Amino acid sequence: MEQDYKKGNKSAQPDRVSINTLQTALNRFSKGNNNTKQLRLEDEYDIPRNSLSQNILMEGIIKSGIYDAPEQALGILTEMEKSFENGQLDMKPDECSYSAVIKAYVIYKRKNIERKVEELLGRMWNLYRYHEGNPPDIKVYNSVINAYASLKSYRTVKKAKQLLKKMESGEPEGLPKPDLITYNTVIKAMRHGKKEEGAVFAENILSRLESLGKDNPDLLPDNYSYTSVITAYGRSSSSKKAEKALEIIQRMTEAQKNGNEAAVITTYTFNVALNSCAFVDGSVEEKSQAFEFATILDNLRVKSGELVDSTWYGTMLRACSILIPPSEYRENLVHLFFQKACEQGCVGRLVLQQLKFAANREQQIRLLKKKSVEGEYVHLSELPEEWTCNSREWR
Repeated sequence: MEQDYKKGNKSAQPDRVSINTLQTALNRFSKGNNNTKQLRLEDEYDIPRNSLSQNILMEGIIKSGIYDAPEQALGILTEMEKSFENGQLDMKPDECSYSAVIKAYVIYKRKNIERKVEELLGRMWNLYRYHEGNPPDIKVYNSVINAYASLKSYRTVKKAKQLLKKMESGEPEGLPKPDLITYNTVIKAMRHGKKEEGAVFAENILSRLESLGKDNPDLLPDNYSYTSVITAYGRSSSSKKAEKALEIIQRMTEAQKNGNEAAVITTYTFNVALNSCAFVDGSVEEKSQAFEFATILDNLRVKSGELVDSTWYGTMLRACSILIPPSEYRENLVHLFFQKACEQGCVGRLVLQQLKFAANREQQIRLLKKKSVEGEYVHLSELPEEWTCNSREWR
């Protein structure tokens, strides 16, 4: 286009649309490392900037990975605010502008995230109230809640819960109603605490979504909703984490039968549920029951037709080592799961790692068909290819 324009074809001059399209492509396919091209073209052809071009520029800077990306993005937003306040209407910052800066502070893990996102939210409200800017919409509020969730502190998790409550009530006036992303983000925040109350709160939100979804299908919980609740229980100190994992898998199955196609149970969901079972801490009876739940999950996985991976078998071996005392029974189970992993090409590093905990030295030698394993790290490359061909590391 530039060459044609310089040869005399005035219609080929790069304009605002072509530059925005070019920069969007560069952001997507080159990780935003070509922001200078947008700036060079704007200056060379004297093309005015607008809010869309600035949003695209911010996106490129954030994706570039440069250390001061959040501060650069904030500087662009500040310039947009000032230009708009001074009458340049096509520089009005929108929800994408503020969400991008909030996202940048989260991605780059700035220490002042909490203060900065609250300041940005306040700035957007002020622009709306005093300069006819756009009010913060659901996208901005979801970004704020995600920022709170990323900090993993009791204070910010509490703020996320309080903000959700305000959005549900609509007070103060003007707050957007929560959508599925809002609820899922609050559930995500509950995954970081070890107290059972966080997991219980996450499950309460899940139940609310199941109820709300009857009248509003857009609020039906999806795979992320259910899986995140399982994760919250798995990471908590709850003694019911194995029972809850199985229960939620069963709720997903029931939801699918009732027409909720978004409640699909994936390999990852099964892995997360099994992990909850594997890390139950309690009496011999409680651990034995947890292993029963793990076995039921294995049967449900087989019936669902969902493919297994090396994580599944590694976690099964972990369950054997934690939940079952050393015995002939445990040896037989370890032999069974390792053989299945071999047959399906799912022997990965996790399987080898957990085999060391689940099996004694003699059994490891037999299963790995090696002369010795003592003080020796077994590499995947040393094993038959048919054992490892479907493992994550091999792929």
